[in-house]
Amino acid sequence: MLIAVCFPTSAATELQDKIFSKAKETKSMTSVFIQKRQLSILPLPLISKGIFNYHHETGIVWETQEPIQSRIIISKEGIQTEDKFASTKTEGSSQLSEILLSLFSGDSVTLETYFSIRAKGDANQWNLLLKPKNNLMAAQVASISIKGRESVESLYIVESNGDYSNLEFSSSRINRLSDKF
Repeated sequence: MLIAVCFPTSAATELQDKIFSKAKETKSMTSVFIQKRQLSILPLPLISKGIFNYHHETGIVWETQEPIQSRIIISKEGIQTEDKFASTKTEGSSQLSEILLSLFSGDSVTLETYFSIRAKGDANQWNLLLKPKNNLMAAQVASISIKGRESVESLYIVESNGDYSNLEFSSSRINRLSDKF
């Protein structure tokens, strides 16, 4: 009886280990993205499109091309936003950048510092659900759902106030030499 009760947790842990192991193999990723951001004060979602670049040594470059052009650079040093008017470093962004980089690098130790993680599916089609462990994080994020196959295909982030963002990644190129930025 105990074995039957423990098996789902063991299988989920094994799946989680496979997902993070595969993510650690991803040295670079370039994708087209569509982001739908629903704010409680707006009747329709805000939609943006662009190019997402991840490189394990340098971080993430998030280039929005529509409806307005902007660039967000996420590195170990923090988050910097660039548009045609200015370049601004976001103060106090080191924790957020650490979490975002951990999502794509397969750094489960860092993610488990901030979130409880539940894995579902199998190695070919998986879903990770992250729930905040502490009140400080829960005051900002209610949950993060990550879906993927060979790499991350979507992120669904629910904020504590009910606003949410759904990011879909497509046309992904993984581990291409030219993907370093």
